[in-house]
Amino acid sequence: MVGVPFNPRQPTGLVDTSHAAANAAQDPLLSLYLAQNGFESAGAKPDLTENLARAAGQGLTFGWGDELLSFGQAGLDQLLHGDDGKDFWQRYDSSVARERRNLEAFRQENPIVAYGAEILGSLPTALVTGGTGTATGLGRIGTNLLVNGVQGAFYGAGAASGDTLADRGWGAATGAAGGMAAGVALDAAGNAVNAGLKAGAKYLADSKTIAAAPSGAAVKATAEAAREAAESADVVLTPTATSLLKQDLGQTLVGEGVTVRGEMVANYDRVRGSMRLLDQFADEPMTIKSFRRLYESFEYAARSEMPGEAEVAKSMLKQLDSFMDGLPQEAFKGTGDGVEAAAQWRAAKAQLAKFERTNIIETAIENARTFGDNFPEGLKNEFREILRSGEKKAKLSPEDIAGIKHFIQGDNINKALKFLSEADLRGALDELPIPKIVGRMAQPFVRGAARGQIGQNAQRSADIVRATAALGEAIPPVPTGTLDLRALAPGLGNNDGVHIIVNGGNPLLPPYVDDRSY
Repeated sequence: MVGVPFNPRQPTGLVDTSHAAANAAQDPLLSLYLAQNGFESAGAKPDLTENLARAAGQGLTFGWGDELLSFGQAGLDQLLHGDDGKDFWQRYDSSVARERRNLEAFRQENPIVAYGAEILGSLPTALVTGGTGTATGLGRIGTNLLVNGVQGAFYGAGAASGDTLADRGWGAATGAAGGMAAGVALDAAGNAVNAGLKAGAKYLADSKTIAAAPSGAAVKATAEAAREAAESADVVLTPTATSLLKQDLGQTLVGEGVTVRGEMVANYDRVRGSMRLLDQFADEPMTIKSFRRLYESFEYAARSEMPGEAEVAKSMLKQLDSFMDGLPQEAFKGTGDGVEAAAQWRAAKAQLAKFERTNIIETAIENARTFGDNFPEGLKNEFREILRSGEKKAKLSPEDIAGIKHFIQGDNINKALKFLSEADLRGALDELPIPKIVGRMAQPFVRGAARGQIGQNAQRSADIVRATAALGEAIPPVPTGTLDLRALAPGLGNNDGVHIIVNGGNPLLPPYVDDRSY
C-alpha cells in the first residue's frame, strides 16, 4: 500500500485505500490481517453501477460525497442498532474509510471512467456556482481565476484524504491551484474550439450561399422574364396618370434649380431630351414598354460627364421609381392587372441591377484567370480597377464593396501563405530536426502547397463576392453558441493527474504520507 494518508481517528493512524482492502471479503487471510490491525473489511466489492454513482456523487458534492454519505449512514446505523459499543464518530470513521477505499479502488481499476464520472458529476454544481458566464472584457481573466480558484479550493478540501484541519487546508490549497490551472487551460481550449466551430459553421454557410447563388446569365434571364410579363400585360397608363407624372418631374426640375418660368436654362441636353420624350409619350396612353424607354433615357442622362446633369437625372429616376411604386389600379386602362404589371416592372428592374453587379464581378474573375498561376494577384488588380471606376462602383452595393476591399487587404492566413510562397525557407527548414538535404528538397513543395492554397482561398473569396452580388444581399452572420469549458475546472483540477502537472511532476500530497506497502 503506497501513499496512505494519516487519520488520527483510526487505531493504527492509517486509512486503508489499497485495492486489496476493497476485496477483503474475498480473501479471508487479508480480512483477518486488517481486523487485527484495526481495519474493517470492505465487504462485497461494489459493482460498476454503484461505483459510477459514488464517483458522480463525489463530483456533484465537490469532493464531499464520502463525508456526507458517511454522516447519514452513521446516524442511521446508530438509530437502527442503538449502542453496540460504537459511538457516532466511530461509525462515521468506519463508513468514511469504506467509501474512500471503494472510490480509490474504482479509480485504480478504471481511472478514465472513474474520473470521467466525477468530472461530469461536478458540472451541475459548477454551473450553479458560477462556472460559466462570469465576466467579459478586461475583468474576465481575473474573475474566472477567482471563481475557479474558490470552486477548486472547496472541492479540494472535500476531496482531502484526511480529516484534520491541516489535511483540509492542504486539499484546499492544491484544489485552488488545480482549479485555476484547469480553468486557464479549459478557457484557452474553449476559445480554440469556439473559433474552430465558428470557422466551420461559416465555411458551411458560405458554401451553401455560393451554391445557391445564380449565375449572371440566370439573373439576367429572370429580369427579362419579369420585364416581358410587365410589358405583355394588356394595360396602359391613363392620360391622367401620365399628366401627373409630367407634373412630378417638372416639380423635380424646379427643385433642382434648372428652370425659369417652366423652361430649362441649364445646358443639360440629355435631361432636356428625356423631357421631350415624355412630352411625346404623354400625347397618348403610355404603355409599360414606353415607360421603360423613358426610364432608360434618364439612365443615360445620369451617366452624363457633367456632374450637375448626372445629379439632376438621378433625382428624376428616383421620382420615376416613386411614381411607379405608388400607382393604384385606377391609374391603368385595359383588361390586365395594372398593379401586377407595375410589380413585375419593379422586379425586372431589381433583377437587372443584380445582373449588372454580378456581371461586373464575373468579368473581373474571368479577366483574372488570364494571369494563370498568379490568379490571386490578377483578381486583386481587377478588383482595384472596379473601385477606381466610378461607374462600376456606383452599381455595386455596400456589401459588394466591403467584400472586394476585404479580399484586397487580405487576412492573416493568406498573408502567412504568401510569405511561405515567396520567402527563402532554407534557413527555417535547416533549423528543423531533419537532415538539411531533406529540408532543402522540401522547400519547393512547401512553396507549391502554399501557392495552391492561396489560389483556392482566392477562388473561394471571389465566389463569395459574386454570390453576394447575385443574391443582392450579404451572407448573414453565422449564429454560433459559445462553448465554455470552465465548468469542468473544479472536477478536472482535483484529479491526481492535474495535481502532478501543477506540482512539476510530483503528486501534491501532504508531507505526512505513509509509504509502507502491504
